[in-house]
Amino acid sequence: MCEVLGSMEKCRYYSYMRRITAVIALFLGLGLAAQDRTAVPLPTRLRVAVKGAEVTLTWDAPSDAPGGWGIYRSPLAIAADSLAKAVRLTIASPNIRTLTAIAPDGAPYFYAVLPLDRSGSPSLSFLPGQTVTRQAVVATGAPAVTVPKITALKINAIKDLAKLSFTIAAGTGPVLVYRSIGVFKTPASLLEANLISTLPDTTRDFTDFPIPGISYYYALIPESNLKAGSISFVDGLNTLSSPISLASTKTMAPLPETGTLARITPLPFHVFASNETIPQRDSPAELLPETEKAIAGILSSYVDPTPRAPALVILAPDRGQAAGGEAYALSLILQGAFAKGDWKASVSQLSSYLSLNRSPAVASRAHFYLAQALAMTGSSRDAFFEFLKARDFNAPETRQWILYLMKVLRDS
Repeated sequence: MCEVLGSMEKCRYYSYMRRITAVIALFLGLGLAAQDRTAVPLPTRLRVAVKGAEVTLTWDAPSDAPGGWGIYRSPLAIAADSLAKAVRLTIASPNIRTLTAIAPDGAPYFYAVLPLDRSGSPSLSFLPGQTVTRQAVVATGAPAVTVPKITALKINAIKDLAKLSFTIAAGTGPVLVYRSIGVFKTPASLLEANLISTLPDTTRDFTDFPIPGISYYYALIPESNLKAGSISFVDGLNTLSSPISLASTKTMAPLPETGTLARITPLPFHVFASNETIPQRDSPAELLPETEKAIAGILSSYVDPTPRAPALVILAPDRGQAAGGEAYALSLILQGAFAKGDWKASVSQLSSYLSLNRSPAVASRAHFYLAQALAMTGSSRDAFFEFLKARDFNAPETRQWILYLMKVLRDS
């Protein structure tokens, strides 16, 4: 190099400049890396609460994570070298600060809440008590057996009804009956099914009236298994792999003839000639006294229409895939009776859902949906008080409903 430049001084000068350039590039790279690391907010306090099989994670953060929060679980302490072995349970929305997961068994597990950038990559800051749990969490109430306590399911078609017979073990608790046009194989099958009834564990048979000509599958799930996320389908025990289809036994009768023939062509349209004028009245025609009296009676009985109800709302946390536990049970109700407009069944199922202790945020959402269902059934007073219970967590959505119900109750 020195021979090319022609002098030792020039050689030393260019060698010195290359070193300076390398140092500057190094500092710039470190600065960009530091900027990337601070681009997402880190949780400041991670707390864990265990109730039976439910593990509720709650955390604080100075701002929302751009790509949401990645929730991880692992039997090993979660760190940079073990993150690949952890299971990502779900991605919580950026504005979420709490989430409930279902422990698969009674073994100890570590949990992590890692902020995600816009590309979905997690932060690699593993801080005990902030982004990862300090110690393993044991859900002592986690179910060890996932097979439903229901056996000997049989279905018989009797004329225009389906007769289900089965055996439920004592102490199982309420049992949910589902009907679907697809076979029940995995827990995801419940998303395509309709919840048609809730039975006590003393029931031994159930009668359904499905639409004739359509093949249906049935499944029975204990409510306790559904809440714990422990759902399985066993052919011949709580479901059947072959469908049942009813044949229509009634003949459709045609509508009776009215005896009045409709015109084949419309009445002719009168076209006035160029020299023809349209007759005009010098004064309005007078009405008969009987006609005036009838019109006065109609006008006196006119009542302003009632205010229009706000549109039905599904809150943001329930628009995606539920992670499990109480949120998953609520999503099944929303995708079943609520989505189909079966308000009576929605009121019954949501009331049963709220009969158990729920986390404040989920309970508030359930009260909001129950209030909407009650409003659609005309129970304005009960709906009003349910909206008040949902107001703390869902103020903007409940405000217009409360104002509407106040007008309805005032005018009633």
